[in-house]
Amino acid sequence: MSFRSFRRTLISLFAISLIAICIGTKQAQAQKSFDFLNYKPYRKSVPTPTETLGYEPGAQHTNFRDQERVLLAIAQAAKDRVK
Repeated sequence: MSFRSFRRTLISLFAISLIAICIGTKQAQAQKSFDFLNYKPYRKSVPTPTETLGYEPGAQHTNFRDQERVLLAIAQAAKDRVK
């Protein structure tokens, strides 16, 4: 096999791989994310992480202090469910 044909084959494989990755990424983005609040009945008295944080989880970095604040707010509102 000459260097030119090897190079051409390598470029073709790279292009096919890149197209496959792009298609896979688009399909992954199209999938609906799981929503815990719509999965089962959710008590309105228990604050959601969005209500406690003031932003959607995952929209920005949440430090440990704020994660703890969310968990403590949920535990406080649902004392019968948290030990």
